[in-house]
Amino acid sequence: MRSAGARVALALLVHGLLLAAPVVVLGQEAWSQPLLWLWLLGALGLHLVERLSSGDHLDERAEPSLDLRLALLTGLLLLGIQWAAAGEFLWRGLEPTSAWIAAGAGLITVGIALRGLAIRTLGSDFVSDVEGRPGGALCQEGVYAWSRHPSEVGLLAFALGFAFLLGSPLACAAVLFGLAPLVAVRLQREDRVLEDRFPDYPAYAARVGWVLPRVR
Repeated sequence: MRSAGARVALALLVHGLLLAAPVVVLGQEAWSQPLLWLWLLGALGLHLVERLSSGDHLDERAEPSLDLRLALLTGLLLLGIQWAAAGEFLWRGLEPTSAWIAAGAGLITVGIALRGLAIRTLGSDFVSDVEGRPGGALCQEGVYAWSRHPSEVGLLAFALGFAFLLGSPLACAAVLFGLAPLVAVRLQREDRVLEDRFPDYPAYAARVGWVLPRVR
């Protein structure tokens, strides 16, 4: 238990240092700005929720595959989006309105909650490489009763929330034209694997929306 807690603490420390890179590079007295603290706490909050929801499951990795490489690219792009948001906020002296800040904070909160619920619902079946982990059952309960890919919905909401929170057009563009298409490619690959593996997946897909709930 103590070693697991130490690993989580170390991971949070490393993640926090990576996130703080733009502030250090730009060399500004930025930490006096509440929005940057909210940005950092939100990012660390997602990382903590992922670790606590998954236990050690996210540490289990097979041989590198295309799916794992795409997952790694997604993570790097998400980090880049957070850097872009913070960097543009500092470099250009952005002053987002209260409405943008509220929308951003709301999206970040929803994103963290969805991501954590999705990981906890799947447990050890939550993996980046669907092809490399055969077996298991098709989950159709909890958040998976209204979205086939709630964890990725949470990821996109989280990323867009940071762009809104800091009022960064650059980060918004990176989410819409970089992260979202990459996530779509990953989900299409996952759908094909699940359809081949589970005979009832087509019926589930007809009933439950790809990322958002179906309007009945």
